[in-house]
Amino acid sequence: FAEKHRLDGLVGFEYRRENNEGISASGDGFPTFEFTTLNTAANAVSVGEFWTAFRRIGVFGTVNYNFDSRFIVSGIVRYDGSSRFGADNRFGVFPSIKLAWNIANEKFMANQNWVNNLKLRVSWGQTGNDQIGNFDALGLYGGGLVYNGAGGITFNQLANPGLQWEKNQTTNLGLDFGLFNNRINGSLELYQKLTKDLLLPQQVQWTTGFSSFIQNVGEIENKGVEVT
Repeated sequence: FAEKHRLDGLVGFEYRRENNEGISASGDGFPTFEFTTLNTAANAVSVGEFWTAFRRIGVFGTVNYNFDSRFIVSGIVRYDGSSRFGADNRFGVFPSIKLAWNIANEKFMANQNWVNNLKLRVSWGQTGNDQIGNFDALGLYGGGLVYNGAGGITFNQLANPGLQWEKNQTTNLGLDFGLFNNRINGSLELYQKLTKDLLLPQQVQWTTGFSSFIQNVGEIENKGVEVT
């Protein structure tokens, strides 16, 4: 619109559900090799079954604005939820923004024929990580035990209703260039990556009956320079 302005955007929704379950059994003492079903075994050795599942839902939107092929602004916002976290913190907001200045298209560069591309850009953004067990935030009980001749259960995992998303925050400052009809191309980039609320097992006193449970603890910073 108005010749020099361009605006576009995208809105999206995603949903994922994953279930895994299985049953296993084993036996030994088969009479001959022709008998291959478990009911023909002399001894039932073991039986097992498992079930696990998780769900993830998200909505996201992005907006891109371009002014006269010189200034570019892009913004992204995600709102994600994961069943792997505690009931109090299943959802997180993760924004990102990018700014770029195409210096090569400025009027004061019109006579610099040896410069074909010169772009300065800066970006900042957050993403979320939920790569943990499906039930790490829950207090769990397990069966398959025998107590005084009867079936029993036991408490086998501490609950953490406050468990939340691990956040990865990245900041970049870059300069891209192309010279002499793009025979020479390159970029210079400064970056910083900060990971907060790390999802790690934290030790607890053995008097609790457990050695550790998953917590949001600590942070990691990576930073440096990249030249291409």
